Amino acid sequence: QRTLKLEQEAHLDERTSMMRERDFKNHAQEERIRDSLGELLYAKPSSAGNATYELDTVMVSYIKPGNFRYNLAFRIDNHTAVQELRESACRY
Repeated sequence: QRTLKLEQEAHLDERTSMMRERDFKNHAQEERIRDSLGELLYAKPSSAGNATYELDTVMVSYIKPGNFRYNLAFRIDNHTAVQELRESACRY
């Protein structure tokens, strides 16, 4: 009788194990995608020829009451004004 019960539960255990493995693989894939996108977002573009166009990334933080923090990344260049950056961050 114990063997019968173990045999019946084996399918449930196998299904649970497969779902856990699938979730782990999905999570690992999402992390790899986030890492790749993060590298692209924060990487400075290479200079092409004699172009002196500079582009950089800044982090804007907003702390909402109740210890809720938002971090936003913005690309800026030499012509970006602080007021323009502030307005863009507030609109977002």
